Amino acid sequence: IRLTRRLLARPRVFFEARGAGSVRISDYRPGRVEAFVEAARPALAVLAETDYPGWQVFLDGMPARRALFAETFPAVQVTAGAHSVLFVMRPLSVLIGALLSGLSAAAFLAALAGVLRRR
Repeated sequence: IRLTRRLLARPRVFFEARGAGSVRISDYRPGRVEAFVEAARPALAVLAETDYPGWQVFLDGMPARRALFAETFPAVQVTAGAHSVLFVMRPLSVLIGALLSGLSAAAFLAALAGVLRRR
């Protein structure tokens, strides 16, 4: 196995413009990326994940408007200064699937209880 380093690769969270500030990722898990950013000027903080419906953005603990960078990556506009940026994946399809699964399980258990009562 040969490992190489991509010198031009960007980190998971970065600023759209080089030199706009610094980023320190504090939490990185599937569906959740939290970073502390220090912006030298107003800039776009970008998450290096493909944008899908369900990405939510929180800026300093408050819901923020999700923007797009290069029509592909979720991003958020930050003002100059230090900020906490949280990207969370909460797709509606998963919520609907869980709700339908729960209803199906309840219907199955109710039908099973009815069959067992008849015996």
